[in-house]
Order: sequence, then C-alpha cells, then structure tokens
Amino acid sequence: MFLERLVVSHSGKIIRDIAFKKGLNLIVDETRDAKNTTGNNVGKSTMIRVIDYCLGGKLDRIYIDKESKSANEKVKEFLEDSSTEITLELAAVNAKHIITRKFGEKPVLDGDELSASEFEEKLGYLLFRLKSNKPSLRQLLGKFIRLETYQLDNIYKFLFPMAGSKETYESIYLHLFGFLDHDLLKRKDNINRLIKKANVRRLALSTFKKGAIRQMVRAFDKDIKELEVKLENFQISDSFKNDATALEGIRDEISDLSIELSNLSTRISLSEQTLASLSESKSNIDIDAIEEMYNQATAFLGSVKKSFEETVTFHNSMVDNKISFVQKSIDTLNAKKIKIAEQLESISEKESEFLKKMSKKGALEDLQNFNTQLLSLKEERAKKQGIYEEIENTEKELSQLNNALSEVNSQIKHYQEKLDESLDKFNDYYRGISKELYNEEYIFSYEINDDDVFEFTATTMVGAVGAGKKKGQIAAFDLAYLKYLEKKQSSMCRFQVHDRLEEIHLNQLKAMFDIANGINGQFVVPILRERIAGLGDQFIKDNMVVSLADDDKFFRI
Repeated sequence: MFLERLVVSHSGKIIRDIAFKKGLNLIVDETRDAKNTTGNNVGKSTMIRVIDYCLGGKLDRIYIDKESKSANEKVKEFLEDSSTEITLELAAVNAKHIITRKFGEKPVLDGDELSASEFEEKLGYLLFRLKSNKPSLRQLLGKFIRLETYQLDNIYKFLFPMAGSKETYESIYLHLFGFLDHDLLKRKDNINRLIKKANVRRLALSTFKKGAIRQMVRAFDKDIKELEVKLENFQISDSFKNDATALEGIRDEISDLSIELSNLSTRISLSEQTLASLSESKSNIDIDAIEEMYNQATAFLGSVKKSFEETVTFHNSMVDNKISFVQKSIDTLNAKKIKIAEQLESISEKESEFLKKMSKKGALEDLQNFNTQLLSLKEERAKKQGIYEEIENTEKELSQLNNALSEVNSQIKHYQEKLDESLDKFNDYYRGISKELYNEEYIFSYEINDDDVFEFTATTMVGAVGAGKKKGQIAAFDLAYLKYLEKKQSSMCRFQVHDRLEEIHLNQLKAMFDIANGINGQFVVPILRERIAGLGDQFIKDNMVVSLADDDKFFRI
C-alpha cells in the first residue's frame, strides 16, 4: 500500500494537492539562513502530521507544540472549521482507497462513514492485514511514521517508553516478520491479563499461611464434632423434642447463611485491601525517583522530560483501570451481602419466636448455650475455610493459566524457523545499507526470555554515537524493511515517513536518498533546502513533492 495523493481544501477551494511518487519524496523548506532554526514554522513537519491524522492520529498533534504545550490558534481554527477537508489517497496494485477527515465528523474510508474503532479495524487490515488489535494499527504505524522524539532516537523501540512492553514489541515484530496468527497472539494477551488479575488476588492473600489455616480448620472440625456429640446426648422431654427439632432446622439455615455472609465479608475485606494497595500505589508515586530516572535516560531517549507528565498520567490511568475493576467486584459482593443479611434477619426472627415458645418448657438455657457455641465454631471455621479455598482456587487458577500460556508459547515457537528465515532476509538488507552509510554492519535479532517472550534487539553501537549517526542507523533500519517488503512483494504498508534528518552528514543523506530511490517503496522526508543544497537543484527538483516557505506555509494561512 503506497501513498498516492494528499489534498487539503477549505470552503471548496484546494489549498494543497500533493502527489507522491515511488522512492524518495522530499518536503522541502525553502527557508534561507536557517542556522538557528529547523524551519518548523513553515509546516514541513505539519504535513507529515496531517498524513498521520488521516491514518487515525489525533488532530491536536498538528497544532500543539510538544515542548511548550501551546496551541497554534490560527492552525487550530483552520482545522476546526467545518469547511476544511483533508483527503489522503492510498494505492495498492489493483485498488485505490480514499480517506477523508473533517473535524467533528466521523472518518470516511472508501465512501463509508465509520466509527473510530471501525475505521481502525478496516484501515488496519488494508495497511497491515490485521485481523485483531494485537498489535494495533497505531502501534504499528509508530514505526512507519516517525514524528516524536522517542521514535526518532530509537532504532526499534518506537513506542512511548512507558507503553512499549516486551510483550507489545513481541506482537509487533512477530507480525511484521510474517506471523499472522492473530488469534494466538490475542489468546496469549488474554491469558497474561488474567494472570495479572490472579496475581493481584494472590498478593492480597499473601498475609495468610496456607498450612496454618488448614490446621485451624481441622481443629475447628474436632471441636464441632465434640459439641455435636454432647447435643445428641442432651436429655429433653418428649414435649420439647418436636420444637427442638424445628429449632435445629432453623439454626442450620442460620448457620448456612452466616457462613455465606462470613465468606462474603472475607472476600470484600480482601478486595478492599487490594483497593487500598492500588490507591496507595497511585497516590504515592515517587515523583523525584521517576524524574531522576528520566534525567539519567536523556542521553539515550533524547529530550524526554517534556513527556514526564504523560508518563505519570499513563501510570495513574493503568492503576485507575485496576481500581475500577476491583471496585465493581466489591459492589457486586456488597449487593449480595445485603441480600443474604436480609434473609438472615428474617430467619433469626423466626428463631426468636421458637425460643420464646420453648423458654416455657424448661431445659432451654443449657441447650441454647450448646447451640450458641456450635454456631460460633461453625462461623469461625467458615471464615478460615473461605480463606483457605480462596488461596487454593487462586493457586489452581494460576497453575492452569500458566499451563495455558506455556501451550500458547509452544505453538508460537513452532514459527521460530520461519522467523529466522525472515530475519535472515531482512538482515541482508540491514547489514548492506548500514555498511554503505557508516561502514558498520547491524543485525536485528531476538532472544526468548525466561517468560517465553520474544525480545527483539539491534546490536548495540560501539563507543559514543553522535545524534546524526544514530538517526542514520534508524533510517537504515526503516529502509531495510522497505526493501524486505519489496522482496516479499508484500501488500502491506510500503511507505516510511521520517522527520528531522538535518543532523545527518550530507554524504550519508545522499547515500540514503539514492538507496530510497532504488526501492519499490516510499521514503518521505521533510528537510531544509540549504541542508541538501549540495545535492544540486536538479536532484532536489526531481525528488521534491512540495516546496514550503515563510510566505507559502503548508495551510497557506
């Protein structure tokens, strides 16, 4: 799937009509004497953010400055005008697809107005043959449209740092290198989610010793049996027996309801402990510690401090989701507890009526003492038994889930031979392009960790690496993947958008651009003209898809 055309119109008038070509596509900023600026004011980065918006990105990423968090009000007003329409055409071998976006309206794909989820599902299949949200469309596009600092400073970990788990990158790279069994990956994701929930319950139960609880239950059983024998031998008159039998039945009901009520109270208590722990984990984040971690990571991740608040917000949202789940469980248990308590109150009133009746027949006090002791023992036993069963059930569930996870991981490993073959082909291109650019050969590989997760990595750089060199290696990785897709004759996404290449030396830029023009794919690059002036006016003209300047900005406003 290739980029075909981008059209921006306002009030029926075409503002931009940009046709893309195979190979290199330059978005040229004509700003002169731009030694102290990257030329962002003319809109060369804006254009690729518009492309990203058409593919499901957020509109505010176009007009909000990431560092200052301030909005360009003129651009915002233009985009939110109901007469502004953006159209992106995509082209496959035998098909064309048209995306239309307007503020406040649902996205339109091939003439169909779709909800956000429907749009992502349909577009995900067109671009990546996705059949589920594991991985998601937006996760995959993070590699193909590199806009943010963390995408531009990392070769293969292109997601927001706190959102890119090992499992997420596993699903992404398995998909990109041919593993299309989405149901299996979705099943693995569901199992991992259930394991996390079970581990939360196990943590709440960790204060109880299973062996001690088991012995307590056995001791209560002995005490209950001894008291029941005494009750059987208790001497009462014949006139008392019928009422005693009826009372015994009532008290059995009371005992059963009390046990159930006790079990519910125990479960509510455990859930409330979990809730308190989660709430504390949210409110007691060590802000200074996390910020220090960010400061230490700056050399690798770039200017990450500007996204520090986003990191904390992401953490808290994850905790909020867990809190919501536990709170719903507590609400359900409390509703059931209220119902059982009402039944217990009703049967207890019936017991009181029998006691009043029997109090006139004598021998009641001793019998009542025996029954009170028995009821108390049964309730205490029920509490301990409930905790024991909760521990047993949690352990059993975790065992079953871990067995299921092992089975899924085993099935995924069957794909390993095919994965190795795919990586062999990709690395042929990756090694060649990285060597041509910097005379260094890079390899993309994986290890299977102790949790049976595929962990992907590129070989580490030797010694200190300049920003320009790092960005060049990222471009080498992306170009190699375009070459890999070409070799496979893949129908997947065949374009790569890459911002901020100004730091790369002109010699490497020339080599990179020549490589891009030799690939049946698209390499879309916004760049300052003066940065590539040494390539010659004819080269720039042949590869330029749009020219921007201070007096001719992207939206022409």
